[in-house]
Amino acid sequence: GANVRASYQLRLELLPSLLEVAREPLKQESDIQLGLVAAREKFAAAQNIESTVKSANQFESALKKLVLLVEAYPSLRETKEYQYLQEQMTSTAQKLNTERVRYNSVIKNYNLTVLSFPMRIFANIFGFEEHSYWDELASFKSIP
Repeated sequence: GANVRASYQLRLELLPSLLEVAREPLKQESDIQLGLVAAREKFAAAQNIESTVKSANQFESALKKLVLLVEAYPSLRETKEYQYLQEQMTSTAQKLNTERVRYNSVIKNYNLTVLSFPMRIFANIFGFEEHSYWDELASFKSIP
């Protein structure tokens, strides 16, 4: 989980630069900026995988809106700053997906061990429980 969270943190750290580059279009669409900032704050406060994934999904949803907004501004879309940030966002999304797959593989092996007989008996005695998978973020199916 830590590698997934760290990879996602890198993606969120690009947010201030992205907001700066898209400052002009965001003047009319402040709800997008507010959504991005709120999701980033929720991510920082998340205490478990479920709340982390929920805040990550909120961030990705707001990010999609920002990308669509930028599409309406070809001059902004063609700037070196925006293109660089777009490359960084894509790169971090790919790293995050790789870490998510690795995490889920480890959790799958752990869960199979904890749930199999006779390990299930020991797991119950010592309080080992099945862990949740890190679900794929819906927006990663079409990485911005």
